[in-house]
Amino acid sequence: MATHPRVVHLLTVPFIAELLAPSYASANSRLPEECFDEVKDGLAAARLHGPLCDAAWAALQQAHPELDDATLIERLAKALARKGGVRAKAAPKALEERMNALFANIDIHVGRASDNVRDALETPAGRTAREKAVAAAAAHLVTMFRV
Repeated sequence: MATHPRVVHLLTVPFIAELLAPSYASANSRLPEECFDEVKDGLAAARLHGPLCDAAWAALQQAHPELDDATLIERLAKALARKGGVRAKAAPKALEERMNALFANIDIHVGRASDNVRDALETPAGRTAREKAVAAAAAHLVTMFRV
């Protein structure tokens, strides 16, 4: 199924970056506050926003198969607008490890990764790893939404 058009407007690049920064920071032994701009810039430069939105929508649909798209998007909007909003948290280590190819893509686009990493991610296995990492990141995002 196609991603609902409102998903891209609800899950903006800065919002996704804020939610993924703690996991990225943990993977790089840094503080989340130090990583936000890198994550945001890397997501935009690597064109990962669309794939993350698509994967988050698919994960939401899988988590709530009983809901139609209109109801699900309204629940998502309400969950994101709740007082206190969505609290960013680092992914569990096992999930964080599954997100490494996503983090490597961010590193490439902010100048923190070598050409060898870029070359590895441009192979078919690297593209597959990136797709799996995006799905893992989306699964983590969905756990924070409380839809």
